[in-house]
Amino acid sequence: MEDFRKAIAQGKKGLKLAPLIHRFSLTSNAVKDLAKTCAELGVPFYTHVVFHPDASTEKVAILAKEFPRTTIILGHMGLAPADDLAIECAFQHDNVFLETSVSSYLIVKEALRRLGTGKLIFGSEFPLYHPHLELEKIRILLKEEGFEQVTSKNILAMLPS
Repeated sequence: MEDFRKAIAQGKKGLKLAPLIHRFSLTSNAVKDLAKTCAELGVPFYTHVVFHPDASTEKVAILAKEFPRTTIILGHMGLAPADDLAIECAFQHDNVFLETSVSSYLIVKEALRRLGTGKLIFGSEFPLYHPHLELEKIRILLKEEGFEQVTSKNILAMLPS
């Protein structure tokens, strides 16, 4: 934990966990300690979910409820079958936000309808996906109204100065 605190003190802006790489449970004590520390330091907690009970959208909801002061960004809006669950999770928890990369046009449209622009964070998943294509998806959906909020203002508001 001290290394994480030191990294933030040196200018890092948040935490990203990848369940396929880091092999963790979102409800483990280690992850809970990280979530608590993110709230204390005022930095966002970004994670992906996978098709595994330890790193599911349901576990994100449990973490969000237990740590309401922790800003949680759910990568790829849950991805595929988890998209609807991710929208519901963000709807139920003020501290959960959805990152848009790799998500379908229709699911981003539904998230905007249900959640508004304040709960979405633009993402590109570069270099696997071209940023221009991901950006155009948001531009087509929002035109000019809310575009800047999703593509920059939401994430900037979460990051320490």
